[in-house]
Amino acid sequence: ISASENAARCAGLKENGEAVLWWRDIEAPDVSEWNNLTAVHQGFNFAAGLRSDGRIDYADNSEQSTAAVQEALGRWPDVADLIVASPLIVGVTEDGDCLFLDVNDYQEWPKL
Repeated sequence: ISASENAARCAGLKENGEAVLWWRDIEAPDVSEWNNLTAVHQGFNFAAGLRSDGRIDYADNSEQSTAAVQEALGRWPDVADLIVASPLIVGVTEDGDCLFLDVNDYQEWPKL
């Protein structure tokens, strides 16, 4: 289980490798297609999951930013471990390299 530090949101991993999200304040992103996960992490406004093949799944409530972040994460090779510290996603590769992605660079925030 992974919980947001700042909001009523959490993510969990089922024994079968599927992710489950629970967000109290807004609708949770759709992770129904995620499978074969070894880890799932909750960011403030997003969730990230590490697949057994070293790829990363990502979802937030914007199709546009989900696609942009997912594309950027798709270039990461052979991720062995995943850490989320909002707004950062950190991947550790099989070779021991650390990869960093700030999701805020890809998300469009509503104007106030």
